[in-house]
Amino acid sequence: MLAAFEEELACPWALYHVRRTLPVAKADPTRRGRAMRSVERVDVGRAAVLGRRLQRVSKRRGVPVEVDERYGRVRAWVQRRGPALPTVEELMVTAPFQVRDKKVPHFEREWAAHCRSRP
Repeated sequence: MLAAFEEELACPWALYHVRRTLPVAKADPTRRGRAMRSVERVDVGRAAVLGRRLQRVSKRRGVPVEVDERYGRVRAWVQRRGPALPTVEELMVTAPFQVRDKKVPHFEREWAAHCRSRP
């Protein structure tokens, strides 16, 4: 099993742009509703190369970075979710190439609305 996991990590990796909206539940304004997510592949390459590139760009831009030394994943937090709902989060992340682009048709409208409602 470990060999299969290591083989997957050795595959091509990608750099992804991930955005999430975290709305208020319609039935209960004290709870979080169903999140929406947009995932877009930005680049493809070797994990280490993509990770170093993301770290360099993030440092220049003053964006906080998390590095998972064990698996090589790098996350750059463009915008962390806020404590109050509704909220949004946005990050750039490296991960194995298997993740496909996905976005529901009305995501951009919801993203814009949630970004406007932030304090």
